Amino acid sequence: MGPNIRYLAADYWDFYDYYLPLSHLSLEEGGCSRTMKSSASARFLPYTTRSPLPQHPSFVALYLAVPLAWRIFGKQFLVVARKAAVVKARA
Repeated sequence: MGPNIRYLAADYWDFYDYYLPLSHLSLEEGGCSRTMKSSASARFLPYTTRSPLPQHPSFVALYLAVPLAWRIFGKQFLVVARKAAVVKARA
């Protein structure tokens, strides 16, 4: 999970540790290989928790349960990578 340069072009560079611009596509491509399978959500969480939006655990649970809210408020991506099943060739 991380900030998505695609949706944060102006604010991405506000933090010193963001020196490599990443999007959900670039991170997913980097994780794809014969041994890893990945899936990505381009918009997942808001960029920061410093906002006027409520942060009570009930609101967070509701937010996570409603993917439509992700499209509106989401500025960070989520990439899930799993080890792929390796099929061995017979000799």
